[in-house]
Order: sequence, then structure tokens, then C-alpha cells
Amino acid sequence: LHFSEGYYDIEFDRLFVLRLLQLMNKNRHLFHLELHGLDELLDEALYILDPFLKCNDKLFSFDGSSNRIRTTEMNILMFALTRRRWPLRTLQLDHCGIDLEVLIEMIKLLNEKPKMTPRNISLAFNDIGDKGCYCIAEMLIDPKIHLEELKLTSNSIGKQGLQFIAAALSARSSALERLDIGSNSMTDEDLAAFMGILSTTPALIPNKLSFEHNRIGVYGVRVLGIVLASRDTPLEMLHLGRSNFGFDGLRAFLEVFSPKPNVMPKILNLSNNNADVEWYIALSELMQNEHCSLEGLHINDLQLDDDLVSHIVTSLKNNERLTNLDIAIKNTSDSVWDQISQLLCDKTSIAATYASNHTLLKFGESENEPFEVETYLTMNEHPSKLSVARIKVINSHFAYNFRLEPFRGMKPALLAGVLEFCEKAYTDHDEFREDTYDYEYPEPYFGGPRYNNLTINYLMVKNFLSTFDYIRPRNRKRQWSDV
Repeated sequence: LHFSEGYYDIEFDRLFVLRLLQLMNKNRHLFHLELHGLDELLDEALYILDPFLKCNDKLFSFDGSSNRIRTTEMNILMFALTRRRWPLRTLQLDHCGIDLEVLIEMIKLLNEKPKMTPRNISLAFNDIGDKGCYCIAEMLIDPKIHLEELKLTSNSIGKQGLQFIAAALSARSSALERLDIGSNSMTDEDLAAFMGILSTTPALIPNKLSFEHNRIGVYGVRVLGIVLASRDTPLEMLHLGRSNFGFDGLRAFLEVFSPKPNVMPKILNLSNNNADVEWYIALSELMQNEHCSLEGLHINDLQLDDDLVSHIVTSLKNNERLTNLDIAIKNTSDSVWDQISQLLCDKTSIAATYASNHTLLKFGESENEPFEVETYLTMNEHPSKLSVARIKVINSHFAYNFRLEPFRGMKPALLAGVLEFCEKAYTDHDEFREDTYDYEYPEPYFGGPRYNNLTINYLMVKNFLSTFDYIRPRNRKRQWSDV
């Protein structure tokens, strides 16, 4: 339920709002509630919703953002949430003008019943400050509070506040899942001090870190990289967007991971840093390492063109990790799309098709993405990459009335392995076993209800393979690479 006064440019009557909320008390199926922009009505609304917040066990997310929350409203809200049978999953109070006094009231009530503390708390765009971070640090240290995600974006947090939080994180028994401290005017010294404290316990660094929109320089990102490289496992996500550390900062960051590419953050966001092709070239050198753990790369400053696409093809040709490459795509020429299509499915030979990229799932944001590229990206979503390769091989070299040329001249033992490889493409996928056929589509489809033309080809394959049972070896399986 999205309920916000003025959300649809309508000025709701006070009695109407309160009556609607009163009716909600009878609802026991609501699992997400948003109350935005109620302002002066917020205290009355929370009084009315008190039974609902206490008794609705299905409610797991409450969003009270864009309200002016004072001590009274915070007291009412926390009293209701701490009297529930089960804690909320998410509590979001962004843009609520929460200051130190209100924060102290919130944490005091949570400390009375620590098990009722929400798992994810978002306090972005408030005025917590360094003293507020000291209160949050006490909450983080409490072993009875099982906090998983904390968002403190834009809260006027300085060096002292960051040190409080870092000390609390290093004293926990388990790592936070996510910490967001972006837009706090963080400098090199602030980040170095923060990571210096966490360097004593690198395993307790949050799995997802966001430092976006800060004033981080070369020294800061280098210290960050050194501490992260000391971990045994990579971070799930690192957000360094809009930090303006430049190409020298990127190079200093990547140099740290060159000896240990297996601990590179899985998702790296470098958007809005005035990046150019040199950035991708530096990243591609690390991405070509088979041990590199990078799975998602976001650089929306880069524009896909003839100069960039060649480096993309080189870096992703043998990459089996990267699933998401987010770059800018505007007015891209057909020749560039042809190279991307060939990267995903090289039709020059069966071996080249098999060796194509079967991992990439998302490639930028474009409304003019060719259907062929979209089809190959959809194919790659299948969890078995061997099956994806098999489908592309048969679709590219054996489709259209099932050509027999590739089988000619093969020795019986080799032919048996090839036939077994082809037959697996049919038996592995239930979606190919459709009873209705449609001849409208000139190109084979992969995804949704449009498997029909491809299905016909696979039925032809199945009928053809049935004639070769006498030469298929028993109890022997071959991979296409062996063949």
C-alpha cells in the first residue's frame, strides 16, 4: 500500500485520512506499508495504526520517509514495533529530520527489547552527526541486536563518527551484510582512518560497501584496496560512484588486486567518475585473468563505440564470470552491435560457437538493442552453460531444415559423440517439447512461447538421431571439447 498525502496531487481531508487508516486496522494481509508526507497528521496516524503495527505478523516492511519525525512520533512508532511477535525486516526513515535527540529515543526503546530490532534500518538524509554515530555504534556492538543492513547516507558524518562505526564493526561477532555511508563529504584521511581500524579484522568488513559521492582521492582508494585485498573472500558489492578519484586512483586500486584477483569485489560501481576508454583498458587487463572474481561492472560514463567495443570483445572473449556490464549505449552503429553479437555467438565454426561468451546476461541499457543480441543474452540465463553452448551450436549450424553437411565424413566413433551431444539439447529442455508448431517466424526463438520454429528443428534432430542407435556406444559420455 502506497499512501501519501498529495501523492497524486490530491489534498486529502484529515478525517478521510484518519478513517482510512482506522479501516486498515482490520487488515491482516498487508506486508508493506508506506506513509509519506503526513507531517502534522503523523502522530495521530501512528496512534490509530498502533494495533495494526503490533498485531499484523505479516507486516515486514515499514517506510515512514519524508515525514517530520519528532521525539513524540518516534516514541509511538518504536513502542508499537517493539511489542510485535516478530521484528520487522525493514524500517526506512529517510528524509525525516532525525537529529541526535530523536535518535537517542529510538535506540533507547530498541535496547529495551533488542530482539525486536529491524534487520535493515535506513536513516539516510537526516542529521545524525558524529555524536549520533556513537549511539549507533553501541547498538552495533550489542550481541542481542541482529542488524544486517545499515544505511547512513548524507548524515553529516565526519572522521570521528566513522571511527566510532568502524570500531563497533570490528567488535561484532559477525559482519554486516551492507553498510552505506555515501554523501558524507568523506576525504582520503577519513577513509584511511575508517579502513585502518577495520584492517585488524578484515573478515568483519560488511559484504556490501557504499562510499559514493564523497571526496576520495588516490591515497584513499589505495588504502581501501589494500584492506580489501587482505580478505580471504571478495566483497559482494563496492560502490565508488561519483568520487572523482580519477584514472590514477583507479590504477592504484587495481594494482593492489593484481596479485590476488580472486578477492576483487564481485560488483564494482564506478559510475559518474568521468571515465574514458583508458579506464576500461585498465580493468580489462584484470578481467582477462581467469581467477578474477568480478561479476558486475557499472561505468555509465563510457559510451559504446568502435573504439570501446574492441576492448570489450577482447576482455570478455574467455571471461566466464562477468554477468553484467553497465555502460552508456546511445546511437550505436550496426557494426558495433555485430561485434557484440559475434562475441555472444561466433558462427564462423562449431568450435568458435562453443567458445563464445555464454555468461553475460545484461549489456547496458538500450531501447534499440538488436533482437539477435537480446536473444543470446536470454539464452545465457540458463544455469547450465554447457546447455547454452549446445543450443547455440545447434541453432547456428544445424537449424533450417536440419543440414547434414556437418555430419559428412565423420568416423563412426566421432559421429556417435556428436550425435549424443546434439540429442542432449533436446532431452535437457522440456520447453522444446511443444505440440503446436508455427511457421511464421523466420528466425529460431529462445525464450517464452516462441520456441516453435526451433522446436520443429529439434524434432527433426530427434527423428534423425533415432536412426543412429546402432552406432551409439553404450555407457560412454563425451563432452564436445573432447570431440
